[in-house]
Amino acid sequence: MNKAIYLWYELRMTLFAVLGLLSSALLFVYLLRNGSIFSIPLACCLTVPLYLITLNINIYAGLGALLATTAGLLLLTTPLYAIMHTGVFLLPAFFGASLLYFSYFRLANNAKLTLSTVFFDLICANIIIISTLLLLLEHIPALQDSLKHIILTKINHALTVGQAYNIDINLHEKLIEAKNLLEKHFNLILANMLAIYCLCFSLSNLYFATLLSKKINSLKTLIFAWPKYLFLPLISMLLLPLFLFFSFVPTSHAIELVANVGLVSFIIAFFAAGLAYLHNLTWPMYGRFFLLTLIYVSLASSVIFTAPLFITLTLMGLWSTLKYYGQYKYFI
Repeated sequence: MNKAIYLWYELRMTLFAVLGLLSSALLFVYLLRNGSIFSIPLACCLTVPLYLITLNINIYAGLGALLATTAGLLLLTTPLYAIMHTGVFLLPAFFGASLLYFSYFRLANNAKLTLSTVFFDLICANIIIISTLLLLLEHIPALQDSLKHIILTKINHALTVGQAYNIDINLHEKLIEAKNLLEKHFNLILANMLAIYCLCFSLSNLYFATLLSKKINSLKTLIFAWPKYLFLPLISMLLLPLFLFFSFVPTSHAIELVANVGLVSFIIAFFAAGLAYLHNLTWPMYGRFFLLTLIYVSLASSVIFTAPLFITLTLMGLWSTLKYYGQYKYFI
């Protein structure tokens, strides 16, 4: 009797997770098609139900939610959007949730390194998933042409609106240049953009999922303290120049594509690690809130300070890797 009740509880929670994932995915595509800026904050917590169902029930419930959501998207939207949404959001989320599940419940003796292990493995999973998705799109010309048409249509719409409202000539010329560049190097630009957004959204979903899981007592320890434990293993410092080398040396198209995805992913990862290291450094500092607010505002809105801050935080991420390797001897 107790087993039947628990199975019913698992089924009900999985169904709620699928409904949450489907409704948020449909709202996201609606906002995206209308060019709403609210699609970005929504994407930052789009797959939290998948994390919660995996951590609170088990991996099989998470896998069921993933498959059911993908099937629902195939029925309710286009195949292109279903494939892209599954590849960019659902698969990395399920992989990250599975890592959290095994790390927390199976590797309790190595708890202090759990978040870093998940962080590095999630980056590698994103590289594999995005590279596979891009190579798949190249072998299905209809899907690739459809995606290219959607993006170019958005740019053409921006140009039309700009002409109607007499926007700045320089901005109009930049949009035309961006359109021409996109037509020439569509695959490479798409690879870089997917690497950036996929990793940023994966990390934000992971953050909110761990935060909510601690609130509902699914994660009862502080092993997921982001400022303290978000760093990369030493092997990442070896992979970064390797990806850099193969992204510039002419080889096969597939290797160049994977190298570009890997290079951008690890640069963003080191930037995130540097940001976490900055949070940890300023923890006891008076006026910490104002300092971090100034940095975030400068990163988001200042043309002058964005590049120097980004480079500085990326270098801090590299330094945190060396520092924690000396402390934990954490190579991989």
